[in-house]
Amino acid sequence: MEIGKVKLKNELVLAPMAGVNSLPFRLLCREAGAGLVSTAMVDVQGFLAKPEVFGQFLKEEAPLSIQLVTPDAKLAGAVAKKLERSCQLIDLNFGCPAGSATNTGRGAALLKDVGKVGEIVKSVSEAVKVPVTAKIRLGWKKIDAVEIGKACEKNGAAAVAVHARLFGEGYGIKSRWGEIKKVKDALSVPVIGNGDVWTGADAKRLLEATGCDGVMVGRAAVGDPDIFHRILHYFRTGEELALPSGKEKLEMFLKLLGLYRKHSLKERLGEVKKQAIWFSKGLVGGAEFRRRVSPLRSVEDVEALVNRTAQGAMN
Repeated sequence: MEIGKVKLKNELVLAPMAGVNSLPFRLLCREAGAGLVSTAMVDVQGFLAKPEVFGQFLKEEAPLSIQLVTPDAKLAGAVAKKLERSCQLIDLNFGCPAGSATNTGRGAALLKDVGKVGEIVKSVSEAVKVPVTAKIRLGWKKIDAVEIGKACEKNGAAAVAVHARLFGEGYGIKSRWGEIKKVKDALSVPVIGNGDVWTGADAKRLLEATGCDGVMVGRAAVGDPDIFHRILHYFRTGEELALPSGKEKLEMFLKLLGLYRKHSLKERLGEVKKQAIWFSKGLVGGAEFRRRVSPLRSVEDVEALVNRTAQGAMN
């Protein structure tokens, strides 16, 4: 898949996820085979106030997409200009449904104003030399995805990712892949489908059902970056590999922790504890493990617990 002048080695994309996509996690996803990784959404106003809190970006991540969220087109262009040297693509968030975003007119709230969406895309596209992409939902209260996608393309977007749910629709609502197909049929730029991809077979069905150019994987990668390896294996062979064991996932978490230290990153205790909990999904005795993680007061304590658990010492 090619997005502007950026050629990806495959069609698998790590979704931008707030609180999840730390640098070490992105590196694990790249190692597992993701063709493109993304940062969590970067709040434009927050970046201007404290740019240092948004971490660092490495050449090993390339191709990397930095996602911006803001209702201010002018500021979006200015911040994108500051960040373009750190990445290969700039992505714009028009899909986050969290109240912290929509209550301030950001994220999915922008779906109510197609003109504003176009204005933000245009501002960023004119400000930077790297390709600009947009991540959208199907719409706010009604399905407007084709109109929104066309506005993105018309104003310079080199690709559009579509999460196949409306704002306000939770994960209990099945993704409407047919609506992704409508966007794909209406646009000439690459379209990336997102929603309900948990296996290699899911990814293949999404591509076949929509004709889209790429597959964006979100929730299924949380605590399990190996999903990219499994999907690629399925594409090559038609065989679904077994899910990693609980021990293997905890060993992957320890590798994640090692990447924090390798790159001299400050280990935020809350972030490390959340990652440990996510990587424990499917672990026998996982509920007890998660109960023990919550009260821990240091990264070293978390690491020690994970080591004991991985060795089968839940005592």
